[in-house]
Amino acid sequence: RATDIATASEELFKPYFNDTMRVMLSFMERKEDEHLNLRARATDCIGAIAASVGPQEFEAYAMRVMHLAEKNFDLEYFSLNEATYRLYAGIAACMGNRFTKVLPKIVERTLSSALSLDGIEFKLKGSDMSAYHISDGQEESDEDFYNMVDFNVRTGAVDEKTAALQALGAYIEHCEQGFLPFVEVTLKTCSETLAYPYPLIRVAVSQILHEIVEMTYKLFPNQNGNMQQKARKILGQAVPLLLNMMEEEPDKGCAASACDGMKMVVSYFGLPILKLIGQKLQKCIILLLQEKSPAQAFHGQEEDGATEKTEMDHDEILIDHVTDLLSAIAKTAGPAFEPMFIATLPHLLKFNMPHRSASDRIMSIGTIGDIGEELRHKLVPYLPRLIPIIIKALADPEVGVRRNAAYTIGIFAIRAGANTKSFSQNAIGALQPLFAITRERKEGKSQDEKNHQACRDNACSAVSKLMGADNRLANNQAVVDLFISGLPLLCDQEEAKEVYSRINSLLRTSPKLMQKHLPNLLYICSRALTNPHVTTEVKSGIAQLVRVIARGLGQKCKDVMSRLSNEQRDMIGRVLK
Repeated sequence: RATDIATASEELFKPYFNDTMRVMLSFMERKEDEHLNLRARATDCIGAIAASVGPQEFEAYAMRVMHLAEKNFDLEYFSLNEATYRLYAGIAACMGNRFTKVLPKIVERTLSSALSLDGIEFKLKGSDMSAYHISDGQEESDEDFYNMVDFNVRTGAVDEKTAALQALGAYIEHCEQGFLPFVEVTLKTCSETLAYPYPLIRVAVSQILHEIVEMTYKLFPNQNGNMQQKARKILGQAVPLLLNMMEEEPDKGCAASACDGMKMVVSYFGLPILKLIGQKLQKCIILLLQEKSPAQAFHGQEEDGATEKTEMDHDEILIDHVTDLLSAIAKTAGPAFEPMFIATLPHLLKFNMPHRSASDRIMSIGTIGDIGEELRHKLVPYLPRLIPIIIKALADPEVGVRRNAAYTIGIFAIRAGANTKSFSQNAIGALQPLFAITRERKEGKSQDEKNHQACRDNACSAVSKLMGADNRLANNQAVVDLFISGLPLLCDQEEAKEVYSRINSLLRTSPKLMQKHLPNLLYICSRALTNPHVTTEVKSGIAQLVRVIARGLGQKCKDVMSRLSNEQRDMIGRVLK
């Protein structure tokens, strides 16, 4: 299809632009019923072309296209209306702020489609009464209305509304300041549309709220640690809608999207917004962690016909979005997150119970690690309770849990300071099995070896951090040997700075313990230097480390280098020049 080709080729489509536009415009002029689908596809195609070629090429056609697009609505055909909103979104992406001049009429039309009840057929629940249509002009604003009726929705109507709402998001994204006059009416429309009995529509509403938050941050970021008044006004209308979706939304995807929106709010507007909404936000998060929100209700029927809500009936993806939001709040609040940590910790730990799914346990341990990093010194009083749980998780049958537990132990070592000595020996013993990479089998199939390699990388980094916090370990030959056996890192290069810096430290403080490892260390450094995923900053430190190792090897250095691959040998040679 020309639409797909234009979208994929972007600027490369320019040589074919004029000829394609002439053909598509001729299709957009067809009014016969049998050609309306063709007109809709041509409309779609022009939107994709506009977004691909940019404003300079498209501007010559813009007026004619917009005129034909307006005429599309006169034909009263759902698919054509849907395509027209995608066209508007494409032109907004193409023209940017220049699209602002047509916004008054376009936004009015788009909001009308978003609010229309055309295509929905209602009847009272439990009634055999004939279905009836509710007209667009009828006064029906009570959200409880949808709980009183059964409904049928024509697919075309839903698709048109979804496209209209997605187009609104595009107007906001590409017009930014030019959209400000329409923010209030758009938020009012979002509020009303959240009562619409179809989750695809409500997800689209949440995406509009995302765009409004993004736009507000770009135009009115915090100044001197305070929210600007205009940002406060816009968020004062947008944030309650997101919180309401978290708390009352019956669809898991919609609730997850609302959590993402709140994550944006917290990340962009920081402590000032948390001071305004913190208590309400905590209430919503706890409700979701308790799995008691409408989105987590059990809607299925057991074989005996009884509806049952079980502890396992929850959506893993939704919970991941909730805990991502929780981690974002901790990152924003830092040590001030402690009260929310106290309130949410029991619920997080529930997900680590043995009968919970592997994804639950992975999430629970990883979130505790993320939060612990942000709590800093405030974490220390909770270590006696948490350390046994994390050490036990290092022996979990699921590799993802073990990996997150290793990561968390490393975080605890950094944050505990002198208190690390109280658990360092037990932690080393529990970490040791993670250094043996095995391809475990489950139902006759080997698991992903990369997961086991990444788990070892995290275990190696955890041992490094434990040695940094407890110098007894750095002077223990067995611990040093264990650490070196985990190198080079194979997957998780985010730990590279930690582990390669630790080698440098050990060469200075424990040279006798490191002497036997020098040949292997040169190989380890050569692997890291030739790894494209290791950052330039870390490689610079490794290059200095290579020079120290080479001096320690003396005349043996050439013999060790001879056993390296050509690429590795050339890299070490360049470093030593």
